Amino acid sequence: MKTKLCWVRILALIFVAALFLTPLSVGGVLASTLPSAWDHDLSILALPSSPMYPAVTAFRDFRMSLADSSYEKAEVLLGFANDDSDAIRTMAERGEHAHATGHCRSYQEIFDECVFWLLHAGERGNVGQLLDLVKTGHTSQQTSLADAAHLLPEESRDTLLSTRLHTAGMLVQAIRVLEGDKVAAVYAQEILAVHPELENIMPEVIDDVSAYDPPVVPPVADKPPPVDEPHEPLTPGEDDEVVSVPRIQSLDADRYTLKPQESSLLSVVLESGGADDLTYTWWCALGSLTADEGRATWTAPNRVGEYEIRVTVTDSAGINDSRFVVIEVIEDEPGNPDDAHPVPTDPTGGATPQIVSLMASADHKYIAQNLGGCAILVSRKAELHCEVADAMGLSYEWTTNGGGKITGSDERVMFTAPSTRSTVTVTVTVTNEAGETDTRSLTFHVTTCKVCFV
Repeated sequence: MKTKLCWVRILALIFVAALFLTPLSVGGVLASTLPSAWDHDLSILALPSSPMYPAVTAFRDFRMSLADSSYEKAEVLLGFANDDSDAIRTMAERGEHAHATGHCRSYQEIFDECVFWLLHAGERGNVGQLLDLVKTGHTSQQTSLADAAHLLPEESRDTLLSTRLHTAGMLVQAIRVLEGDKVAAVYAQEILAVHPELENIMPEVIDDVSAYDPPVVPPVADKPPPVDEPHEPLTPGEDDEVVSVPRIQSLDADRYTLKPQESSLLSVVLESGGADDLTYTWWCALGSLTADEGRATWTAPNRVGEYEIRVTVTDSAGINDSRFVVIEVIEDEPGNPDDAHPVPTDPTGGATPQIVSLMASADHKYIAQNLGGCAILVSRKAELHCEVADAMGLSYEWTTNGGGKITGSDERVMFTAPSTRSTVTVTVTVTNEAGETDTRSLTFHVTTCKVCFV
């Protein structure tokens, strides 16, 4: 009976989506008894200010139920965030200022979830293409929200600016995790070049932008046409300059399967006749890289999965070529847990407390954790464990910012998520008998999307 009811709901949802959403995407016109004030524009049915918006929400839940991987979930959520930023601008254009301002929170939470699943996917393999999509999408979103801000009354602009600052900061943090400080600083610089009003995002990153010299790519018109090989030798004229394009013949690794913390040596082989003045830029999704021009050593992270290591060779004219290899990290053989995670001790008992980790766990499936924090379903509970080196004679203080409830006061407490979608930061402060402290925080992205955890 439950199965039949489920199928009835799915068919009804598909019917509603076909009735209301398909005309929106193709700009079709249907016979309608809508009020004349709507000017027969069916696209407004997809706006949050429309009484039909619950159908859009239901369609989104159904679409998320079809997303199997973290990669796809992030991709789908990015599409929702794109739609939400456009909707905010449209409502501002229509004079629906309260609805436009009120939807900022929903857009922010959708984008936060997108970044969360982006990081989740990044821990499991290559997300270079996905990250590029998120960067491009977010740049477009910032433009839509900036347009909306000019149409809103002055008292409503602070909410919009706060949302823009938050989402930009979230993405810059994710780029730092996935691609490193340098790439994050360059992206922050690109955003600020178009939207200088966002100067408060990630000040520590932006302050370091001047320390980096991102490659200057000349205009497309200035680039010489690609040279196919083999080719006839060029005969330069009096004012001609022969440009030798850098071409990578191969990128090789001495080991393609590693255990956590093991290393692989990578080397670039260029085709003969390449340019002399070359710059090598190495990148990895996770793990660590130590590079010396055309050679690099990649050390695997602690998580199993397939990871992409990429190198880009750029000449003095800004012309480049790239290659990548994929290295698999497999599980290490189980050993002595005491040897794998040594806990430092201090016989004097006077060492400053050091938080080793702050982790969340639950006896249900509606929780997921990665470097970007935790995703948890509304109203669900999770046990938080604060692991401290030399945990004798310590006191624990737990606080939440954004809602939720903490039960307990020791190294293990229970966190209950709010009943509405939100972003909550849980912070623990550990104090020893000498009054010395250490602090660690964990961000929870509280969602109403059950199917995100399937």
